[in-house]
Amino acid sequence: MRLADGRVVDADIGEARVTVDGESVTTLVVFGEDDAPPLLGAYTLEGLALTVDPVDQRLVPHDLLPL
Repeated sequence: MRLADGRVVDADIGEARVTVDGESVTTLVVFGEDDAPPLLGAYTLEGLALTVDPVDQRLVPHDLLPL
């Protein structure tokens, strides 16, 4: 896979159950290096119907369908 800095690396993938604020989904995960920080990717955020609020640095619910 290609990382944000442009490097291409081999990585194992799998499935995991993720729970955020009481909502759970099964999602695809990529296993990084042991010292890599944990990240929630777009695939998982969409599955949980969440978006990132960069100002308040929190996750907020996202409506799936526009009103």
